[in-house]
Amino acid sequence: MPINASPRYYAAELKYRKARSIEEKIEALKEMIREAPKHKGAENLLAQLRKRLAKLQAELERKSKKQASRFQEFSVAREAPLVVAIIGKTNSGKSALLNKLTGTHEKVSEFPFTTSKPVQGMIEWKGIKIQLVELPALVQDTIFQEKGPALFSVARICDLLMAVLDGTQPLEEQREFILEELKKANLGNKPILWIINKADLTKLSIDKKNELAVSALTEFNLDKIASKLWGLSNLMLIYLKKPKAKPEPFALEKKSTVRDLIEEVNESWLKKFKYARIWGKSVKFPGQQVGLEHVLAEGDQVELKLEK
Repeated sequence: MPINASPRYYAAELKYRKARSIEEKIEALKEMIREAPKHKGAENLLAQLRKRLAKLQAELERKSKKQASRFQEFSVAREAPLVVAIIGKTNSGKSALLNKLTGTHEKVSEFPFTTSKPVQGMIEWKGIKIQLVELPALVQDTIFQEKGPALFSVARICDLLMAVLDGTQPLEEQREFILEELKKANLGNKPILWIINKADLTKLSIDKKNELAVSALTEFNLDKIASKLWGLSNLMLIYLKKPKAKPEPFALEKKSTVRDLIEEVNESWLKKFKYARIWGKSVKFPGQQVGLEHVLAEGDQVELKLEK
């Protein structure tokens, strides 16, 4: 204890003793050093505090580098308009499902925790790509595990979650477990498509807006997954009509306008825009002429008239 230390020093010392994280200990130590007496009798104390601070800072740097390495291992680039994270408990059949849907060759095993890092694949919905990202199995308190924050950082950037349940095990227990793990990671508001796998063993035939019974083994109902995902998304399908060519599909956010479509296709066309003609739900009659701010609807076909 330093001689004639101020109450502020003792308050900082108490803060250090109660600190749990490295960051909290570092801040408390810095405060102790600032408030410690600066006379000759306190030189040994200051040296000890500075040595302790340097040790903690080095430990924090090592921890940060290790965490950065984990996040890099879990890095996923967005490569499609709709990105979906596949989550679930171990042995739910996530890998087998991804393999059948996308043609990837992820290792499938009866042993738990076969998937150790994100595995990606692509499916299509009416010409629009949907990116699937299988994540390692969820465990109790996943967010607090070594790779938990990195795992959930991937789920966070995805638009939807596809939660795979083992149909041969109690469904509500699995559902509650997954929801609780998502809640701990502050991901409770993500839209979820619940996939009940192994229907070949259970004979389940559930088919709801956000719930579908499937079999990765027999491929039962796998052809419905893309449409289910699309239906839960905030996207709509718009077709751009071109002369002597098949209409080209584009994915836009719901309530997007003709302007948004042009910005997606070629922003320079805005300067040449004269009007657009629409065939679909957003107009009163086929081929109706509209302007840039016209709000589009799912399935609309749009023909753009540009100045030459």
